[in-house]
Amino acid sequence: MKRPKITRVTDQEITDNTYYEDCMYMSNSMLKIFIDKCPRYYAYRLENPINPTQAMKFGTAFHVLVLEGLEKFTNNYIEEPDVDKRTTLGKATLAKFNERIGNRQTLSRKDYQLIMSMHECLSEHKNLDILKECTEMEKIYLWKNEDIGMLCKGKLDAVNTNEKYIVDLKTTRNASPSVFKELLMNS
Repeated sequence: MKRPKITRVTDQEITDNTYYEDCMYMSNSMLKIFIDKCPRYYAYRLENPINPTQAMKFGTAFHVLVLEGLEKFTNNYIEEPDVDKRTTLGKATLAKFNERIGNRQTLSRKDYQLIMSMHECLSEHKNLDILKECTEMEKIYLWKNEDIGMLCKGKLDAVNTNEKYIVDLKTTRNASPSVFKELLMNS
């Protein structure tokens, strides 16, 4: 199979804030929808994006903590107080909390503590150097496939430009080798 001719593209309008809303560049997930479903469904999804699930939000929060650091994480996420939302005291506590969160997204106490625990475990992992040695985090790449004239994009979790490898950080409910392999093959 011949390698496609590609040309790197620079576009100042594609940023972390605009990456997922952009429709001019084709991402892997967009291409998968186009191929697996049909062009009409693809067009529908462009106009009606899927709202992130709780699992997706959890994964995004973990990515921010691991790849962009604690400061960015605490600037973007906050632990929601564990209160009974049916009581007057619980409602008042939550109302006061909501006044001070600003633009931060809330995480349940359970999710917040799990993310912190996962981060701690990862920080002690024997293969952490693979991630730590990466020179770029959350890097957006844009290119044009010259063979078919398609503008493409990808957002890579971590890139080691010296050793020429990428890291794709994943969260999963079940990390057993057989289940995790199946999840990776189907994503």
